[in-house]
Amino acid sequence: MNKAHSGAIVLDLEGVDEGRNVINFAVSAAGIEFADPYFQFPSPIEVDLLINRSLHTLSVKASVRFALVGECCRCTGRAEENVKADSDFLIQHMVATPEELEAMEEDEDVVIVDPGKHELDLTGRIREAALLELPMRVYCRHDCRGLCPQCGQNLNDGECQCVELEVDPRWEALAKLNVQQ
Repeated sequence: MNKAHSGAIVLDLEGVDEGRNVINFAVSAAGIEFADPYFQFPSPIEVDLLINRSLHTLSVKASVRFALVGECCRCTGRAEENVKADSDFLIQHMVATPEELEAMEEDEDVVIVDPGKHELDLTGRIREAALLELPMRVYCRHDCRGLCPQCGQNLNDGECQCVELEVDPRWEALAKLNVQQ
């Protein structure tokens, strides 16, 4: 029902039966040009498509799962995270006027496909769903203590021997304030 040639994820529209269809496959991150300067993707991206076909309409629920490896934002150690992304959209197999096509361009959840077309490239939708779920920052563990701001010691490995710095005398007045939360 689907094939990956040249890294593209192509859905064979004629191969989708009436009713419920499930398609599972894996594709490499490089194969769909899925890259990020801060993360590596050590394993293939797993894609599950749940397609419900009713005459000329296909309702697609895509689930994308992948692992990523990056640098912990607190201690700069290795951080791994599993990510899940979802994308839902409709595929309409129909002849549309230019006005209808223009109106549908605004609705990203509906794809109009000419009846003469038998394949649809889903690579961009899968890549976009995955990119939108990339985390802003990753942690080596949820309670990462980070690095000592004075000596750079990784506080996850143990306490450092730094002494408390003296407070700048200009800030001492703030210590006298009674702040209630």
